[in-house]
Amino acid sequence: MGNPSELLRDSVFFMMHQCIILLFLYPPLPKAGHHYRNNQNPETMKRALNLMIVATFSAALCLSACHHENGEEGTNPVYPETPVIVQNAVQDIDGNQYNAVRMGDQLWMAENLKTTHFADGTEIPLSTGSSSTTPYRYIPNDNPSNISDYGYLYNWAATTRNSSSNSNSAHVQGICPDGWHVPSDAEWKQLTNYVGGNIQYVCNEINGNIAKAMASTTGWSYSSNSCAVGNDPNSNNASGFSAMPAGGYYGSPSYFSYRAYFWTADKFNDCNAYSRRLDYNYADVERCNHDKSDGLSVRCVQD
Repeated sequence: MGNPSELLRDSVFFMMHQCIILLFLYPPLPKAGHHYRNNQNPETMKRALNLMIVATFSAALCLSACHHENGEEGTNPVYPETPVIVQNAVQDIDGNQYNAVRMGDQLWMAENLKTTHFADGTEIPLSTGSSSTTPYRYIPNDNPSNISDYGYLYNWAATTRNSSSNSNSAHVQGICPDGWHVPSDAEWKQLTNYVGGNIQYVCNEINGNIAKAMASTTGWSYSSNSCAVGNDPNSNNASGFSAMPAGGYYGSPSYFSYRAYFWTADKFNDCNAYSRRLDYNYADVERCNHDKSDGLSVRCVQD
């Protein structure tokens, strides 16, 4: 099943198209003594058109969207020959231990979060419903056997505990263990710049082709596209980030084995928050905004 907001986006584009058509076909002001045929009253049409435009652009404000995010060109950080993996770097309150990977000045979890509680012991409810304000967690593809490898999916309320950050310095612990926090949008940009800044992680030396270096070697659907994550996945994960294709949860499981989604701590607007996406059929990492009620994967970064 596809993301409902993506289906809504298609509907909004259709409505916008209809608005443009009406603008071109809108009848001119009548001359004295002229009467429109078929009850084409310009004032009635104007009111209808205004209502359609307002409804269209109101819906557009809460649409999920993605765009391609290239690694920063012109930067040449010094990379180790192999990723620096820190074994059992952090433990959550449930006792789950996570490996971490050093990415320049950052230390990131190299596994998806799978906690069922906040760090203070408050339980995060398991759900099949949706909410943008009540914290929920979801099972990837509704199969409990996936949790050990793919972690849980969480809505944004659970991820951030309804807090928000707009800079690297304003850390939001949210769902993360003590001493760790939910990465901001800027910290995600710092990560993709780090990976994209060195040729050894860039597929075919094409700027932005960094998804394979960040994706896991297992779980991905097949793609025939050159440099796509699903093309020869055995060559993935040069960076050690190990992004797993847990898909998302939009009232039901979506895109399992096709996409990896990750929340940031930054909101886009009242409806949506920023995220990142890796897709089996593409070579780059995309910066997205998702409805806060959606269930996505979470990675934490050390304070």
